Amino acid sequence: MRAFEIHTFHNGNWKIESVFDDRDIALFEASRMELSSRFAGVRVVEETFDEDSQECSTRTIYSGENDVQTTPAPKNKPRQGSRSGAPAKGRGREPNRKKRAKINKIKQKKGIGISIMTLALALFGGVAVIVGLRLLAEFI
Repeated sequence: MRAFEIHTFHNGNWKIESVFDDRDIALFEASRMELSSRFAGVRVVEETFDEDSQECSTRTIYSGENDVQTTPAPKNKPRQGSRSGAPAKGRGREPNRKKRAKINKIKQKKGIGISIMTLALALFGGVAVIVGLRLLAEFI
């Protein structure tokens, strides 16, 4: 299982800002966040969890131009599934499932909004064509 975390540097600390399942969306969002100049640094960390071995590895796949290196990025070093050293019993990255569910709901809402806007634009365009044809018919 793979997750892509966007880390932001703000007020002297790195913080996980958001988590994505899709690499391209995470990279796009990170570059958009960097352009906003809201954060001193932005990076994307790919985290891979092997359910068979219960090991997790991380690597930084994007580091913005403004990236601050006061805290080192996660190393590509395997670690156990839980802090106690015991396997995580198939839970993987359980806390991030809630974040992903929330992100998916937001994406669905955006999709519905875009659909409604497209329908409204098509309706407006149709009315404009009909009015334009009626005006044209009066002149002929």
